[in-house]
Amino acid sequence: MPCKPIDNKLFLEHLNALLSHTRDSRTATPDVSALLPFVRDVVLEEVVIHCRGNQAKASRILGLNRGTLRTHMRRINKQNVTMALNDGGA
Repeated sequence: MPCKPIDNKLFLEHLNALLSHTRDSRTATPDVSALLPFVRDVVLEEVVIHCRGNQAKASRILGLNRGTLRTHMRRINKQNVTMALNDGGA
Protein backbone atom coordinates (compact mmCIF):
# COMPACT_ATOMS: atom_id res chain seq x y z
CA MET A 1 0.00 0.00 0.00
CA PRO A 2 1.55 3.33 -0.99
CA CYS A 3 2.10 5.93 1.69
CA LYS A 4 -0.26 8.86 1.83
CA PRO A 5 1.84 11.96 1.14
CA ILE A 6 1.84 14.91 3.48
CA ASP A 7 -0.42 17.66 2.22
CA ASN A 8 2.28 20.32 1.81
CA LYS A 9 -0.27 23.06 1.19
CA LEU A 10 -2.17 22.30 4.38
CA PHE A 11 1.05 21.96 6.39
CA LEU A 12 2.34 25.31 5.07
CA GLU A 13 -1.00 26.97 5.85
CA HIS A 14 -0.76 25.83 9.47
CA LEU A 15 2.88 26.87 9.74
CA ASN A 16 2.17 30.27 8.21
CA ALA A 17 -0.75 30.75 10.61
CA LEU A 18 1.66 30.21 13.50
CA LEU A 19 4.14 32.67 12.03
CA SER A 20 1.71 35.25 10.61
CA HIS A 21 1.58 37.61 13.57
CA THR A 22 5.36 38.10 13.46
CA ARG A 23 5.26 39.70 10.02
CA ASP A 24 3.84 42.90 11.47
CA SER A 25 5.92 43.04 14.61
CA ARG A 26 9.66 43.05 15.12
CA THR A 27 9.33 41.88 18.71
CA ALA A 28 6.74 39.11 18.48
CA THR A 29 8.28 35.67 18.35
CA PRO A 30 6.00 32.66 17.97
CA ASP A 31 6.71 29.54 19.97
CA VAL A 32 6.91 26.76 17.43
CA SER A 33 9.45 24.81 19.47
CA ALA A 34 7.09 21.84 19.76
CA LEU A 35 6.58 21.57 16.01
CA LEU A 36 9.79 19.77 15.03
CA PRO A 37 9.62 17.15 17.82
CA PHE A 38 5.94 16.55 16.99
CA VAL A 39 6.66 16.02 13.28
CA ARG A 40 9.64 13.79 14.14
CA ASP A 41 7.54 11.65 16.47
CA VAL A 42 4.73 11.27 13.93
CA VAL A 43 7.19 10.20 11.23
CA LEU A 44 8.94 7.71 13.53
CA GLU A 45 5.66 6.16 14.69
CA GLU A 46 4.25 5.87 11.18
CA VAL A 47 7.40 4.23 9.79
CA VAL A 48 7.46 1.71 12.67
CA ILE A 49 3.78 0.95 12.04
CA HIS A 50 4.52 0.60 8.30
CA CYS A 51 7.27 -1.89 9.19
CA ARG A 52 4.85 -3.77 11.49
CA GLY A 53 6.99 -3.06 14.53
CA ASN A 54 10.26 -4.17 12.94
CA GLN A 55 12.56 -1.52 14.38
CA ALA A 56 15.61 -2.76 12.47
CA LYS A 57 13.79 -2.27 9.16
CA ALA A 58 12.34 1.07 10.29
CA SER A 59 15.76 2.33 11.34
CA ARG A 60 17.17 1.45 7.90
CA ILE A 61 14.33 3.29 6.16
CA LEU A 62 14.82 6.32 8.40
CA GLY A 63 18.61 6.26 8.21
CA LEU A 64 18.88 6.04 11.99
CA ASN A 65 20.86 3.81 14.28
CA ARG A 66 18.53 1.15 15.69
CA GLY A 67 19.42 2.17 19.25
CA THR A 68 18.54 5.78 18.48
CA LEU A 69 15.17 4.72 17.11
CA ARG A 70 14.52 2.58 20.20
CA THR A 71 15.37 5.51 22.47
CA HIS A 72 12.91 7.75 20.62
CA MET A 73 10.21 5.07 20.63
CA ARG A 74 10.58 4.52 24.41
CA ARG A 75 10.17 8.27 24.96
CA ILE A 76 7.14 8.40 22.65
CA ASN A 77 5.56 5.40 24.42
CA LYS A 78 6.10 7.00 27.84
CA GLN A 79 4.45 10.20 26.60
CA ASN A 80 1.51 8.22 25.22
CA VAL A 81 1.04 6.32 28.49
CA THR A 82 1.21 9.55 30.49
CA MET A 83 -1.33 11.21 28.20
CA ALA A 84 -3.66 8.20 28.46
CA LEU A 85 -3.42 8.20 32.26
CA ASN A 86 -4.10 11.93 32.40
CA ASP A 87 -7.08 11.62 30.05
CA GLY A 88 -8.49 8.70 32.03
CA GLY A 89 -8.17 10.50 35.34
CA ALA A 90 -9.99 13.65 34.22
